[in-house]
Amino acid sequence: MKLKEIVNAYKALGEAKVNSLEESEILKIVKARKAMRSIVEDFEAFLKDVQEKFKPENLEELQIKAQKWSELSDEEKMEINKIFRQYEQAINTALLEEQEKEFELNIDKLSEESVSKLLKDNEWSINKLDEISIMV
Repeated sequence: MKLKEIVNAYKALGEAKVNSLEESEILKIVKARKAMRSIVEDFEAFLKDVQEKFKPENLEELQIKAQKWSELSDEEKMEINKIFRQYEQAINTALLEEQEKEFELNIDKLSEESVSKLLKDNEWSINKLDEISIMV
């Protein structure tokens, strides 16, 4: 499975309310998150490093200026937007290859009943299943 799928599932399952699930199903989630944890933590460290290394020298100054957006000239706004877009694009480019990396995880799937309970108890829309697809 791809890194981005692991990161999404790890986050969603970490936030999920699981009180109504059978203990065996909760254990599947806990064990799956344990298997995912080191992969996700490595990615988060990579992300932090990328953000830091690509950060423009004057990022703090630009953020302060952006807080006073209405007081800026159109030229200043365009320049700030350009710098922020370049920063975001550099990060996204660096992350793209990393997020597509494949990992082999051996995790137990959740029962259909448990998936239904997760959706209902967490008031998730059906597209949330995409985030936890590696458990379904």
